[in-house]
Amino acid sequence: MAIESSSQKVTAIVAAFNEAARIATVLDVLTTYTGFSEVIVVDDGSTDNLSEIVARYPVRLVRLQKNHGKAQALAAGVKVATGELLFFTDADIVGLTHSAIDKILEPVLYGEVAMCVGMRHRTVYYLRYVLAFTALLGGERALTKALWKLLPDYYKVRFRVETGLNFYAQHYSKGLSFVMLPGVTQVVKEKKFGFTIGLKRRIAMIGDILSAQLRLQLFAMPTSARGRQVVFFSMLSTVAGIFVGYIFLVAANRGPQLAVQLLFSDELQEDPSAPFLWWLVHVLSRVSAGVLASVGSVLVVLNTIVFLLNLRYFVTLISWRWKQVQR
Repeated sequence: MAIESSSQKVTAIVAAFNEAARIATVLDVLTTYTGFSEVIVVDDGSTDNLSEIVARYPVRLVRLQKNHGKAQALAAGVKVATGELLFFTDADIVGLTHSAIDKILEPVLYGEVAMCVGMRHRTVYYLRYVLAFTALLGGERALTKALWKLLPDYYKVRFRVETGLNFYAQHYSKGLSFVMLPGVTQVVKEKKFGFTIGLKRRIAMIGDILSAQLRLQLFAMPTSARGRQVVFFSMLSTVAGIFVGYIFLVAANRGPQLAVQLLFSDELQEDPSAPFLWWLVHVLSRVSAGVLASVGSVLVVLNTIVFLLNLRYFVTLISWRWKQVQR
């Protein structure tokens, strides 16, 4: 049952590339959800029979002649959408329910935020409550069309889009929130495309996310917050370095396989084969425990020192800004 909403129309958009084997499960949910005024599927240059599957459902199909990537496919859907609010979802999501859609839509429908992101149930995302830089990269999200229009075209390319939307919702609109979605999972890239192609796609995705984040921090940050945010971004990098060092230390003391199982238990439960993670076990197994411990210790110590220095500078900037406000 859809939540009681205002007169605002909500358009659901699914960008899909060669998802004929999976999209029916998603459309079964979307087309029976009464809160959507329309459902749009963008066939992003698929070479399988995706369009034939989609034709069985009461949806609007937009076909792109060649593959452009997720962001540009979403843009093609938004271009013809009639709703003031948008709901994006991946075509390979598993476990999506009407209740989950309600949870994602509610904050945006009621005007509390410009965007709400649905996250798979991972313990790490609870860090969002205390660490503002925890990435919210879920494909299931509700947002205003105004926020989409606000986002520069540079970020409407491949996997830059989610990072860009998060940033512009926070700094140039009414903010964003997220909800946890227990039971909702997604087919990992290595399993869907094969290990080699899936790994290449994962690396490309990470590259898009990092390049978008760097550009946002350096060139899109509101002027009043630029100095503080540059330091904050540096702190983010050191936290990542500490985490990598921790992986090396666990691998040295408990063994590579146990380290991966402890750190990525959710992913392994979702996909026990997880090619990328077992490849990581293989790589770590070829390095001696002494080397792993040494590298891990250096990474943790050096990044901790840099983090503390940046934190001190960050606090100084905040104090200076506070004094300026008080004058």
